[in-house]
Amino acid sequence: MMNSPKKIFCIMGYSATGKDTLVKKTSEQLGDKVKILVSHTTRPMRKNEKDGVDYYFIDNKEFIKMKEHYSFIESRIYKTKVEKDGEIVDDTWMYGLSVDEINSCEYGMFIVDADGFRELRKHYGNGVVIPIYIKANEELLRQRLLTRGDLLDEVNRRLEDDKKKFFDFRVKTVYKEIKNEGNIDEAVKELVNYIKKEIEE
Repeated sequence: MMNSPKKIFCIMGYSATGKDTLVKKTSEQLGDKVKILVSHTTRPMRKNEKDGVDYYFIDNKEFIKMKEHYSFIESRIYKTKVEKDGEIVDDTWMYGLSVDEINSCEYGMFIVDADGFRELRKHYGNGVVIPIYIKANEELLRQRLLTRGDLLDEVNRRLEDDKKKFFDFRVKTVYKEIKNEGNIDEAVKELVNYIKKEIEE
Protein backbone atom coordinates (compact mmCIF):
# COMPACT_ATOMS: atom_id res chain seq x y z
CA MET A 1 0.00 0.00 0.00
CA MET A 2 1.34 3.44 -0.93
CA ASN A 3 1.75 6.16 1.66
CA SER A 4 1.07 9.86 1.31
CA PRO A 5 4.19 11.98 0.71
CA LYS A 6 5.87 13.79 3.59
CA LYS A 7 6.60 16.86 1.45
CA ILE A 8 5.95 18.00 -2.12
CA PHE A 9 8.17 20.84 -3.32
CA CYS A 10 6.19 22.82 -5.92
CA ILE A 11 8.46 24.69 -8.31
CA MET A 12 6.66 27.63 -9.93
CA GLY A 13 7.36 30.73 -11.98
CA TYR A 14 6.83 32.52 -15.27
CA SER A 15 7.78 30.99 -18.61
CA ALA A 16 11.57 30.88 -19.18
CA THR A 17 12.55 31.24 -15.52
CA GLY A 18 14.57 28.04 -15.94
CA LYS A 19 12.43 25.73 -13.84
CA ASP A 20 13.24 22.54 -15.78
CA THR A 21 16.99 23.10 -15.61
CA LEU A 22 16.83 24.00 -11.92
CA VAL A 23 14.85 20.88 -11.08
CA LYS A 24 17.15 18.56 -13.06
CA LYS A 25 20.34 20.01 -11.56
CA THR A 26 18.85 20.02 -8.06
CA SER A 27 17.77 16.40 -8.45
CA GLU A 28 21.31 15.43 -9.47
CA GLN A 29 22.59 16.79 -6.15
CA LEU A 30 19.79 15.43 -3.96
CA GLY A 31 19.85 11.97 -5.53
CA ASP A 32 17.09 9.46 -4.78
CA LYS A 33 15.97 11.34 -1.66
CA VAL A 34 13.66 13.63 -3.66
CA LYS A 35 11.80 12.24 -6.67
CA ILE A 36 10.95 14.38 -9.68
CA LEU A 37 7.22 13.81 -10.10
CA VAL A 38 6.24 13.05 -13.70
CA SER A 39 2.94 14.19 -15.21
CA HIS A 40 0.81 12.51 -17.85
CA THR A 41 0.27 14.54 -21.01
CA THR A 42 -1.52 14.27 -24.34
CA ARG A 43 0.89 16.53 -26.18
CA PRO A 44 3.28 14.97 -28.72
CA MET A 45 6.67 13.81 -27.49
CA ARG A 46 9.44 16.21 -28.48
CA LYS A 47 12.89 15.32 -29.72
CA ASN A 48 15.16 14.07 -26.91
CA GLU A 49 12.22 13.47 -24.53
CA LYS A 50 11.67 10.05 -22.98
CA ASP A 51 8.38 8.46 -21.98
CA GLY A 52 8.25 8.01 -18.21
CA VAL A 53 11.10 10.45 -17.66
CA ASP A 54 9.90 13.78 -19.04
CA TYR A 55 6.20 12.84 -19.13
CA TYR A 56 3.97 9.81 -19.42
CA PHE A 57 2.73 10.32 -22.98
CA ILE A 58 -0.85 9.12 -23.51
CA ASP A 59 -3.69 9.86 -25.95
CA ASN A 60 -6.82 11.91 -25.27
CA LYS A 61 -8.99 8.83 -24.76
CA GLU A 62 -6.76 7.41 -22.04
CA PHE A 63 -6.39 10.80 -20.34
CA ILE A 64 -10.16 11.32 -20.20
CA LYS A 65 -10.65 7.79 -18.87
CA MET A 66 -8.10 8.42 -16.09
CA LYS A 67 -9.78 11.71 -15.21
CA GLU A 68 -13.21 10.04 -15.05
CA HIS A 69 -11.76 7.49 -12.62
CA TYR A 70 -10.31 10.28 -10.43
CA SER A 71 -6.76 9.16 -11.16
CA PHE A 72 -5.40 12.73 -11.15
CA ILE A 73 -4.74 14.95 -8.14
CA GLU A 74 -4.56 17.96 -10.44
CA SER A 75 -5.01 18.43 -14.17
CA ARG A 76 -4.75 21.26 -16.66
CA ILE A 77 -5.88 21.99 -20.22
CA TYR A 78 -3.91 24.31 -22.51
CA LYS A 79 -5.10 25.73 -25.81
CA THR A 80 -2.25 26.04 -28.27
CA LYS A 81 -1.41 26.37 -31.95
CA VAL A 82 0.60 23.72 -33.77
CA GLU A 83 1.74 23.06 -37.30
CA LYS A 84 0.09 20.12 -39.04
CA ASP A 85 0.62 19.36 -42.70
CA GLY A 86 2.11 22.80 -43.25
CA GLU A 87 -0.80 24.66 -41.62
CA ILE A 88 -1.10 26.36 -38.22
CA VAL A 89 -4.09 24.86 -36.41
CA ASP A 90 -5.62 25.04 -32.95
CA ASP A 91 -4.93 22.15 -30.59
CA THR A 92 -5.59 21.19 -26.99
CA TRP A 93 -3.02 19.60 -24.71
CA MET A 94 -3.91 18.07 -21.36
CA TYR A 95 -1.62 17.53 -18.38
CA GLY A 96 -2.29 15.72 -15.11
CA LEU A 97 -0.40 14.49 -12.05
CA SER A 98 -1.64 11.08 -10.96
CA VAL A 99 -2.42 9.97 -7.43
CA ASP A 100 -0.17 6.93 -7.90
CA GLU A 101 2.77 9.10 -8.97
CA ILE A 102 2.53 11.50 -6.07
CA ASN A 103 2.01 8.76 -3.47
CA SER A 104 4.99 6.76 -4.71
CA CYS A 105 7.58 8.78 -2.76
CA GLU A 106 8.32 10.34 0.60
CA TYR A 107 9.59 13.57 -0.94
CA GLY A 108 8.66 14.86 -4.37
CA MET A 109 9.60 17.85 -6.54
CA PHE A 110 7.11 19.05 -9.14
CA ILE A 111 6.90 21.90 -11.66
CA VAL A 112 3.36 23.27 -11.54
CA ASP A 113 1.37 26.46 -12.07
CA ALA A 114 -0.54 28.41 -9.40
CA ASP A 115 -3.82 26.53 -9.97
CA GLY A 116 -2.11 23.14 -9.71
CA PHE A 117 -0.36 24.25 -6.52
CA ARG A 118 -3.70 25.18 -4.96
CA GLU A 119 -5.17 21.79 -5.90
CA LEU A 120 -2.24 19.96 -4.31
CA ARG A 121 -2.40 22.06 -1.15
CA LYS A 122 -6.15 21.42 -0.91
CA HIS A 123 -5.53 17.66 -0.94
CA TYR A 124 -2.37 17.43 1.16
CA GLY A 125 -2.30 20.57 3.32
CA ASN A 126 0.08 23.44 4.04
CA GLY A 127 2.65 21.38 5.91
CA VAL A 128 3.15 18.96 3.02
CA VAL A 129 2.93 21.19 -0.08
CA ILE A 130 5.85 23.64 -0.11
CA PRO A 131 5.73 26.53 -2.65
CA ILE A 132 9.00 27.66 -4.25
CA TYR A 133 8.77 30.58 -6.67
CA ILE A 134 11.51 31.02 -9.29
CA LYS A 135 11.97 34.63 -10.31
CA ALA A 136 13.76 36.51 -13.10
CA ASN A 137 13.20 40.05 -14.37
CA GLU A 138 10.74 40.44 -17.22
CA GLU A 139 13.20 41.76 -19.79
CA LEU A 140 15.46 38.76 -19.26
CA LEU A 141 12.48 36.42 -19.63
CA ARG A 142 11.49 38.18 -22.86
CA GLN A 143 15.02 37.75 -24.23
CA ARG A 144 15.10 34.05 -23.29
CA LEU A 145 11.76 33.39 -24.99
CA LEU A 146 12.76 35.26 -28.15
CA THR A 147 16.06 33.35 -28.24
CA ARG A 148 14.08 30.10 -28.13
CA GLY A 149 12.40 31.21 -31.33
CA ASP A 150 9.01 32.31 -29.98
CA LEU A 151 7.23 35.10 -31.87
CA LEU A 152 7.18 38.49 -30.13
CA ASP A 153 3.37 38.61 -29.94
CA GLU A 154 3.30 35.14 -28.36
CA VAL A 155 6.06 36.12 -25.90
CA ASN A 156 4.09 39.18 -24.78
CA ARG A 157 0.89 37.13 -24.50
CA ARG A 158 2.59 34.48 -22.35
CA LEU A 159 4.16 37.02 -20.01
CA GLU A 160 0.85 38.84 -19.54
CA ASP A 161 -0.88 35.51 -18.94
CA ASP A 162 1.74 34.58 -16.33
CA LYS A 163 1.17 37.89 -14.52
CA LYS A 164 -2.53 37.13 -14.22
CA LYS A 165 -2.01 33.50 -13.21
CA PHE A 166 0.45 34.28 -10.44
CA PHE A 167 -1.02 37.55 -9.11
CA ASP A 168 -3.24 36.00 -6.41
CA PHE A 169 -0.59 33.44 -5.54
CA ARG A 170 2.08 36.09 -4.94
CA VAL A 171 -0.25 38.29 -2.91
CA LYS A 172 -1.86 35.61 -0.75
CA THR A 173 0.80 32.90 -0.36
CA VAL A 174 3.90 32.68 1.81
CA TYR A 175 6.56 31.13 -0.40
CA LYS A 176 10.31 30.72 -0.85
CA GLU A 177 11.64 32.92 -3.66
CA ILE A 178 14.76 32.01 -5.62
CA LYS A 179 16.22 34.30 -8.29
CA ASN A 180 17.52 32.72 -11.49
CA GLU A 181 18.90 35.65 -13.45
CA GLY A 182 22.17 34.31 -14.81
CA ASN A 183 24.10 32.27 -12.27
CA ILE A 184 22.31 28.92 -12.44
CA ASP A 185 24.76 27.30 -10.01
CA GLU A 186 23.91 29.83 -7.29
CA ALA A 187 20.19 29.27 -7.84
CA VAL A 188 20.67 25.48 -7.68
CA LYS A 189 22.73 25.78 -4.49
CA GLU A 190 20.02 27.89 -2.84
CA LEU A 191 17.29 25.47 -3.91
CA VAL A 192 19.24 22.40 -2.75
CA ASN A 193 19.98 23.95 0.65
CA TYR A 194 16.36 25.02 1.14
CA ILE A 195 14.98 21.57 0.31
CA LYS A 196 17.55 19.86 2.56
CA LYS A 197 16.55 22.13 5.42
CA GLU A 198 12.84 21.39 4.89
CA ILE A 199 13.51 17.65 4.85
CA GLU A 200 15.53 17.78 8.06
CA GLU A 201 12.82 19.67 9.99
